[in-house]
Amino acid sequence: MAKKTRLTIRLEDEVRAKVEGFADRRGLSMSGAVNQLLKDAFDSRSVSSDSRPYRIKPRTVSFGFDIARARELASADADERRVARLRS
Repeated sequence: MAKKTRLTIRLEDEVRAKVEGFADRRGLSMSGAVNQLLKDAFDSRSVSSDSRPYRIKPRTVSFGFDIARARELASADADERRVARLRS
């Protein structure tokens, strides 16, 4: 038998109502219901972790112009303005 540890948790009202309903249907205490739900959740995660991870296919994003070139032009323009200011 597993060692029992006392723990206080705070449940949202909606979650508490669902846990109470689960406990009533199964004839469990609140503690037993929370334990069973957590065991089920961990068991289902271990099963799904064996499946392939979801992958998103990368896509090229285009703004209709070359953003790297636009940055170069903006930098060059800023440099020209600095040089003009220093000359005047």
